[in-house]
Amino acid sequence: MMEFKQDKDLGAVNKAAATNINDDNVKVKRHTVLDGLRGYGCFLVLMYHMRLGNVYSAWVSIGLFFMLSGLLITTMALKQYQKKGHFSAIIFYQRRVIRLLPAINMLIAIIAIVGIFKRYGWLGMSTSSPEEQYFLRYDLLWALGYGENFNLVWRDNDYFADFQEASIARHLWSLAVEEQVLLLL
Repeated sequence: MMEFKQDKDLGAVNKAAATNINDDNVKVKRHTVLDGLRGYGCFLVLMYHMRLGNVYSAWVSIGLFFMLSGLLITTMALKQYQKKGHFSAIIFYQRRVIRLLPAINMLIAIIAIVGIFKRYGWLGMSTSSPEEQYFLRYDLLWALGYGENFNLVWRDNDYFADFQEASIARHLWSLAVEEQVLLLL
């Protein structure tokens, strides 16, 4: 019988995998002020996308997201280096995969299922054109490979354009940028 360990950083994972990951795990003190900033940033982005008020400063919250992610990652790396004398990129990526990949894969699967429903006009959805079907497959492949930011640039897709056909996965561009920066480091 499999045993599961509940860890607030890792979620429910196999005990053996959690043990391997937690061998070099370094706990970082949680700062509620930073959580509040992140929550406020999410609120601004939601207000912008729902077009409630003139929230043009929502773009700043994306920069805030990158700054807080960088602060957290750097703090964890430095603490691990101080505690163990090294930083393990393998453990870092194991934790990242466990934390992010399930949600991203679920999102992409839901988008793909909605795309199939649109293709055949099921559940009263309007039928998508062959061009829309092509771009949906293209967008999802770029999203799976953490390259949505490049997809948006090559398609000349303006993030702020109101009446432009948008990539359905365009909100994954920020994770793509973060992943690319981490790979460079």
